[in-house]
Amino acid sequence: MSVDCRKYLKSARFVPNLTHGLLDLLELTTGQDLLDLGCGDGELTSRLIDKGFNVTAVDINEGMVEAARERGIPAHCIDARDLSFCDEFDIVLSNAVLHWFSEHDQVCQNVYRSLKPGGHFIAECGGYGNVDTIIKGIEASISEDDQLGTFSNPWTFRSAEEFKDILIKTGFEVIDIQLIPRPTVTSCSLADWLDTFLSDSHLQLNKSSREEFFNRVSEKAYSALYDKQDGWILDYVRLRFIARKI
Repeated sequence: MSVDCRKYLKSARFVPNLTHGLLDLLELTTGQDLLDLGCGDGELTSRLIDKGFNVTAVDINEGMVEAARERGIPAHCIDARDLSFCDEFDIVLSNAVLHWFSEHDQVCQNVYRSLKPGGHFIAECGGYGNVDTIIKGIEASISEDDQLGTFSNPWTFRSAEEFKDILIKTGFEVIDIQLIPRPTVTSCSLADWLDTFLSDSHLQLNKSSREEFFNRVSEKAYSALYDKQDGWILDYVRLRFIARKI
């Protein structure tokens, strides 16, 4: 997840705030060992600690790990593809992280190995159709002017069926999995959202054309995603599941 931590904390505050449905899947037994996979700045992690979990927090982004540590959380900079835990956790919880990886087979295998027998993998991430209007606007803007640069899509948004197959092949029992359309109001402009979530590794743009590119995408998405009263409402679709290690 190669995004700028400062921009993320400014423009994507809604990400940890919209976790009610995910946390509803947790059945707290005091003292359970929980891995927060992709802890970000630790806002959700703090809530988990307050609920009584023994939390180990990891994130791939060094800036996020540092922000979590500033909250007093001993977070670790670890890639989900490189987890080396074995039979250590009752729960692995992940919010808004898995769509940043295409190697879902590998990540699920690592999570499976990290869990104790009978442990649960609980996650929510972008699912099939997530920000589809925005992606089409990006691709159209690039195709119309090859002088702007190139776009490398950093996200993998799977259907419930696709991810269920991966979980089952890994060895999990899938208790529940579903796609949830969740139009999401943001406090920032679409240009700020793009600037936050698309780094230079995703958008190979000339510095002078970056603002022009953001304006073009915003114009293409305006009629579908902009509301005069609420502002920008992103076409989010979430994939949420709970699976058990057997």
